[in-house]
Amino acid sequence: MANKIISKFDTDWSFHFDYTQVPNGRIWLGRKQSCVALTILESTPQVVHCHVENKSSQFQCKISFVYGYNIAGGGRGLWETLRHISTYTIEPWIILGDFNAILSTEDKVNGLPVHVNETIDFQTCVTDIVLGQVNRKGWQYSWCNKRDGDDWIYSHIDWVFGNDKWFQDYGNLEAVYYNPECSDHTPIVIRIVIPRQRLKRPIRPLNVLLKHDSFKEAVKHCWDQSFTRCHMYRLWMKLKALESEIRVLNKEMTNTENRIASLQQKMANDMFNNQLIVEEKALLIQLEKWTEIQEQILRQKSRATWISYGDANTKYFHAQLKARQSRNMISSICNDQRILLSDPEMVLAFH
Repeated sequence: MANKIISKFDTDWSFHFDYTQVPNGRIWLGRKQSCVALTILESTPQVVHCHVENKSSQFQCKISFVYGYNIAGGGRGLWETLRHISTYTIEPWIILGDFNAILSTEDKVNGLPVHVNETIDFQTCVTDIVLGQVNRKGWQYSWCNKRDGDDWIYSHIDWVFGNDKWFQDYGNLEAVYYNPECSDHTPIVIRIVIPRQRLKRPIRPLNVLLKHDSFKEAVKHCWDQSFTRCHMYRLWMKLKALESEIRVLNKEMTNTENRIASLQQKMANDMFNNQLIVEEKALLIQLEKWTEIQEQILRQKSRATWISYGDANTKYFHAQLKARQSRNMISSICNDQRILLSDPEMVLAFH
C-alpha cells in the first residue's frame, strides 16, 4: 500500500515512515527535496521529531509531528516523549498534529461528558514544557465524527504549540484550520512567510509608571500648560502632550537589561576598591529594583497575572507575551465572497 501511494508522486518527493515499531506506520512525513531539508532526530509511534530547513529562505526549526493514541492511558508515552525532547531542544520548536486529547471541557460538543481528570495530564505537560498555542484561525473544532442527528460530535484534538524560542523568532506565524471536506479532521496549514503590518502602535502606559515620581511630574507639567479653544480640545491637547512624555518614560523603564548590565559591570571592576565596596550596597538595591520592574513590565505585557512577583519568570512571560501578540494579530481575513485576504493593506481596508 505504501509503495502504491508513493508512486503517485514525482521523484522530487521523499517520504519518511516507520513500520518497524507499529504495523500501520502511523505517521508519514512527505517533503519536496528541492524545497525542504529534513533530518529525523527521534521517531516513536506517537511522535516524529525532526529538524527542518526551508532551502529558499532562512526559516529553520525543530518540528515534532504528533499522532497520539486514542485509547485510555495511551497519552502517557506521548507526554513523556515531549518532556524528553524539551530537555535538549533550545532552538525554535513547534509541536503539531493529532494529539487525540483535549485541554478543557469546552473543547468537546455532544457525546459523553468530559471529566476534568481527562485533561490534567495534557495540561500538566504543556505547563511543564512551557508551551504556548500558536495563533489559530479557521475552524473552531478540528475533528467531527460525521454521524447523523444527535450522535454528531465535535472536538478539538488537533493542536499546534510552540516553545518560547519559536514565539521569539516566528511569533507572527499562524495555524490555519481549513475546511475538513471529506475527512473527519481539518487540515492545518502554517505559512512560514506572512507580510507584516507596519501600523503605528497605540500608547499603553506601563502600570509601574503610576508609582514613579517622573510620571507624576510629567502629568503636572502637561496639565499646567495653557491651550485655547473649547474644553474638549484643551483636554485632548494635554493628553497628546502626556502621550509624548509617557513614550519617553516607557522607553526608560523597558531598558532595564542595559541598566542591570551597567550596574553589574561597575560592581565587577576593581572589587577591592573601598569606594566601590561602599557603592556596591547601593548598586545592589538598584539592581533589585530594576529586576522587579522588569518582571512587572513583562507580566503586564503578557497578561500572565496568575503568577506571583519575585520568581524571575522572565522566560515564561516572554513565551506568553509572544503567544498573546500572535493571537491578537490579524494577518488574514475572509471577505464577503469567502476569499482569503492576506495582503496587509487589503486586510486593513476590509477591517
